[in-house]
Amino acid sequence: EANYLYIETPHATALTLFAAGRHVLIRDCTDWPGMPNPGVRVAIRPRWENEVLIRLWKEFACSRS
Repeated sequence: EANYLYIETPHATALTLFAAGRHVLIRDCTDWPGMPNPGVRVAIRPRWENEVLIRLWKEFACSRS
């Protein structure tokens, strides 16, 4: 039992680097054994921190368009 979400995304490494540049830690799980697809692991945090993560993810998505 843990408070993490695994999210499959082909942009795991780029997202992790983008987040780190904004002082947000996201775990890149691309090379983890047993994981069939690249993805990231994020912690479930207090609401305000989750909202920061959502804004960051939207900013990342818009920057790739």
